Amino acid sequence: MATKWSIEDKVSVIVHDGAANMKDTGHKNRWIDTECSSHKLHLAVTGSRGIDKVTSNPISKCVSAASHLVGHFSHSPLAELEME
Repeated sequence: MATKWSIEDKVSVIVHDGAANMKDTGHKNRWIDTECSSHKLHLAVTGSRGIDKVTSNPISKCVSAASHLVGHFSHSPLAELEME
């Protein structure tokens, strides 16, 4: 994507959620690899409170609903166009 947008020489750091494909992308492009501390903090807080997307407590239901909503707009070009 960086090549497609002609920004590969302008990027020096990649911030991500720790996914292997993002680490690999950073390594291949010789970018500084920085995992997102906010994502790690979120995982720590939800983990310590026993919150996950599959339980039936109210917070988990909200997290799950928000996740599905974001996923819908992230994977649907038609939905993205409707937001404009």
